[in-house]
Amino acid sequence: PVDGAAVQFDVISPSNNHYTSNDTTDSDGKAFSSFRHKTNYGTGVFYVDVTATKAGYVVGTASTTFVVQ
Repeated sequence: PVDGAAVQFDVISPSNNHYTSNDTTDSDGKAFSSFRHKTNYGTGVFYVDVTATKAGYVVGTASTTFVVQ
């Protein structure tokens, strides 16, 4: 685990609204974010991109999707 990495979470809605949050990894290498859906975000597929950075380490990235009906 990498402690102290900067993590950025980006959520993009089907209507192209962007929600960004940031956290720092804990001693277990975990970072957390929450997302509250707003009516104007619409329904459909939402995209989530996560980037973790820390000097001396390779940048880590991950992506996923979820559906709001």
